Amino acid sequence: MAPSQRKPTQRFYTMQNLALRLLTMVPAISLTWACFHLVGEPAFTVEGTLRVAYSENGLLRSKSVRPFRVAVFGPRSLIRLDRRDTSHIDHYEFGTDGTNSYTATIYSERRGKMLSAAKRYNPRTGQLEDVDPEHRVTPVNQATLVINPGVVPEHRVEFITPLWLAYASAFYFPQGKNEARLPPIYPLGETPEARQLFVATATPVLTRWKLDDQSPHLPRQVDILREGRVFVVEGELTSHRAPSWFREHESAYAYRTLTWTNLGDLRIPLSFEVTRENLVSGWQGDGGRSITAKAVFTGSLQTATLGASVSSFIPQIPEVTRVEENRLAVAPEKVRGITYLTKKGRILPLSEVRTLDAFQWAARQQGRPLHHTRLQVWYGIFVMVVALVPLATLLVRKTIPHAKKHQNH
Repeated sequence: MAPSQRKPTQRFYTMQNLALRLLTMVPAISLTWACFHLVGEPAFTVEGTLRVAYSENGLLRSKSVRPFRVAVFGPRSLIRLDRRDTSHIDHYEFGTDGTNSYTATIYSERRGKMLSAAKRYNPRTGQLEDVDPEHRVTPVNQATLVINPGVVPEHRVEFITPLWLAYASAFYFPQGKNEARLPPIYPLGETPEARQLFVATATPVLTRWKLDDQSPHLPRQVDILREGRVFVVEGELTSHRAPSWFREHESAYAYRTLTWTNLGDLRIPLSFEVTRENLVSGWQGDGGRSITAKAVFTGSLQTATLGASVSSFIPQIPEVTRVEENRLAVAPEKVRGITYLTKKGRILPLSEVRTLDAFQWAARQQGRPLHHTRLQVWYGIFVMVVALVPLATLLVRKTIPHAKKHQNH
């Protein structure tokens, strides 16, 4: 049997053995995740390797192999991808609770020994600012965490998206359809800057897909279409008609399941491939050829197990983590990119995020002045209290004579 076709290791249990195994699971929350496969929501864990290759104009520039682990429980998932190279990054971790997504980059101990330009955290803006380019210090934070509304992984950590599509995206696609304009799984744009600006526009993109007909109904293929357009930065995000020689690359981001395997009553990918193509040397129109970049992600499954025994679908982060909070982008405030440093690895609830100076700063930078600052809120409470005092006094004065009169009767 060819290596790409080998059967993954599988472990199955009788109902009696499974019940005994579940009763011995610790912590207790893991019992919940493992049990739910029995009542309808698919739960499984897979491990394998992801091969990544980058090329420009057909010439290979870099390649790497990275081990992964994915735990899935219905619309919730937890994905880990190790680096295992000379990078200062130890691993990436992505999690979604079915409502929001959390994408973490965990730095290695090697980064603690690296020296960079001295930076100081500014709590007013939430930004790391240069202090003295000549003064070299160790980095401030041990990790970064991007919190987004929705279940789609953060595109800037692009190694996670292929794994999410292969094993955790079944609940994302509308049933009974094969085409719709959806929030971008991967944003359009020919450069990282353009893609980030495209995300800020919150523009749905034309997406086509075909789902497998067996549970958990994972995609057989997914295409994110550019519709004959390219998006570049010319002071601001600008759309142009794609040059004629590039229009054959209509699919800006393409996913394909190559082979399948069965896991109990589930069918999951044994191997898959994602291809991303874009222009990288700027917009030149039909008058000249830009450089075309191509990234190919090829995944292969090694082990698969029923059940997802994890204590949380939110990544565990170190004590000092730089958080980028984007959940308020879909709130009435419509503010994204609020950053802060955690204390003891605690992620702030949105009620506390709204009290940060960095929130006010981000709102002003994005041209969204807020009508209710913290000072205005406290002032409003003060005004209400002052207004209620005379009313309460009046009520007391009216109540006491009435009570005395009632006693005399």
